[in-house]
Amino acid sequence: MDSRGGEAKKANLRSDGFRRYKMNYTDHLLQGIFIFASVFLAFYLSDLRETKNNRKVIENGLENIAAEMVYNHYRLSSSFEYFYSLITALDSIQKNHPEEIEELNIVKLPQWRGLHLPMLRSTAHQTLFNAGVTRDIPIDLTNALAQIYNIQSIIQRFDDAIIASMAHNHQLVSFESIFFFFGSYIELIPEVMAWYQIYGKRYLEKYGYDLDIEDETLGKIVGHYGSFIN
Repeated sequence: MDSRGGEAKKANLRSDGFRRYKMNYTDHLLQGIFIFASVFLAFYLSDLRETKNNRKVIENGLENIAAEMVYNHYRLSSSFEYFYSLITALDSIQKNHPEEIEELNIVKLPQWRGLHLPMLRSTAHQTLFNAGVTRDIPIDLTNALAQIYNIQSIIQRFDDAIIASMAHNHQLVSFESIFFFFGSYIELIPEVMAWYQIYGKRYLEKYGYDLDIEDETLGKIVGHYGSFIN
């Protein structure tokens, strides 16, 4: 009897130990799952907040770029009309009165209104790029904006070159200089405007850039460039 009682007691002790081990294991497992879920949820909520904040930064950035492009659009249109008018007048003099070119004082022409450089803006695009949210912007939009501002930068470099020359070159308003610089603008501006009209309006119309080209001559040239871009 004592032997059987001892065996039963040992069996009960083993059973109690197993139950306690099972309960401890279950508790540890549940605690582990809870900790993992808490960490995962924290990361998820953090990523969700970051995505939401990035979206707000992107939306504001695109609105600023659209506003910047509206400003540039009017500057480009105005500059083109002026440059085209002046170059047309100079071309007419060159063809019909070539003897007048050497003594020609361009600033006395009725078409002359000063240099009237485009002086485009590009800070909004750079600000959005520096914000570190480009990974959340669709790649096709990122590429389109990069191409627009890359081509636009050529005009800005022309502006800088002319401004730098003003301090050293007294022949800046000579027939040759004006014909070269203004003629170059006439070539460059329609290409920039073509990118504005095709890709700017495609991606930024809902953000505020929805302008059409009013000047008939510029519109025809932009349409020609657009057939190669689109």
